[in-house]
Amino acid sequence: MKRFTVMALTALMVFALTVPAWALETQFGGYFRFRGWTAQNMTGEDLTEARDVTATDVRTRLYFTTIFHENLKFVNKFEMDTAFGSPADKGTGNWGDIGADGVNLEIKNSYIDFNLGPLNVKVGAQGATLSRGFLFSDDFSGIIATVNAGNFALPLIWIKAYEGGVGKDMNDYDVDYFGVSPVINAGPLKINPLFLYAYTEQMSKDVDGDGTADLGWRKIDANEMNLWYAGLNIDLNFDAASIWATGIYQGGDIDLGPVRDFKAWLAAAGFCVNLPFGDVHGQGFYATGQDSTSNDLETFWVPQGQSYYWAENHGLWCNW
Repeated sequence: MKRFTVMALTALMVFALTVPAWALETQFGGYFRFRGWTAQNMTGEDLTEARDVTATDVRTRLYFTTIFHENLKFVNKFEMDTAFGSPADKGTGNWGDIGADGVNLEIKNSYIDFNLGPLNVKVGAQGATLSRGFLFSDDFSGIIATVNAGNFALPLIWIKAYEGGVGKDMNDYDVDYFGVSPVINAGPLKINPLFLYAYTEQMSKDVDGDGTADLGWRKIDANEMNLWYAGLNIDLNFDAASIWATGIYQGGDIDLGPVRDFKAWLAAAGFCVNLPFGDVHGQGFYATGQDSTSNDLETFWVPQGQSYYWAENHGLWCNW
């Protein structure tokens, strides 16, 4: 078996090295951001100056895509982030410090993108946004298979959120998201219904060793969870203005000793008016909270991957 594997790898390498140069096309791109920023009085009091910070930082992203064929490409994206100077509480290792030799290279994406007729498939570490980020907007490892038919697209999504491990019963701790998010374009109107299902058979205090399981922004110690979201996104775009609206209902149940039902919802809307000197825009959203007299879980909550920024330094971490 080992000999066969070595021979197969050798044959693959020989093939890769002998492919004519004209058979491959490469695309190189990137992104660079420099900013200086300050955050003051973030705790709402003026006594301790807790969490006050003033800093400068940079973000560099490098994109490298190899196109083997019009229906097959290999996409890679890398990221390097650093603040200027070495943080006093973290020692060395930051490439923004004196010497600039820290190790800080992140792999953002690495996936195969191929077409089979009207079917497009992306397999690997990639990015996706669902319901404007109210549900999900992040990089992940998984598969998106999209059927394209003119003004209609049907993406089928599998996101691997947590791998429980190996050994007896460890698969019980796996966390998977499954989604479908069709898009219908009708002139200036875009309609995007969505269904997302998150499942795990067991969340135990032994999963991450710190006493509870981590499933996103909150810690949970529970048994089986069946969590689902049904939503609708509507966009209406004209040359001079655009409006949008989103509604999401959260259902399902989780075994916390007694089984408790999820019953929560979120509504959001926004607009943008284009003017000669810029634009005027606004948005608002409402998410339900917990009724202390109810046994149902009524606080709108999403597992890991939610990212909705409504300002440069507000959003992402909000737990509605």
